[in-house]
Amino acid sequence: MIVELVAVGWRSGPLEVASGFGRRWRGLRPRCRGTGLLLGGGAVHGRGMAEPLMVVGFDADGRVVGVRRLDPGRFLRLPGAVMVAELATWRPPPPRGTTVEVLRVRT
Repeated sequence: MIVELVAVGWRSGPLEVASGFGRRWRGLRPRCRGTGLLLGGGAVHGRGMAEPLMVVGFDADGRVVGVRRLDPGRFLRLPGAVMVAELATWRPPPPRGTTVEVLRVRT
């Protein structure tokens, strides 16, 4: 399933929803090519990645609780996050405290 996160003045672009362990583990490897990834939980890894990612963490209300850059081979935990979005670093992240809405994109 493809979704997009939307807030006033910001859009995530298309995000694939990671369902299942295998898809979560693979993440955006080896490269992030325009489509990001949305997954449950508050931690992600950059194992096997060829380039850095921008990781945005959201609480249960859809509010941004953290934005961090994840370099290849590193591990990142965003306290308070129940969902994270992995985005290409060229895509500007939403400011901390922004509340997003999840929109389903027809495919």
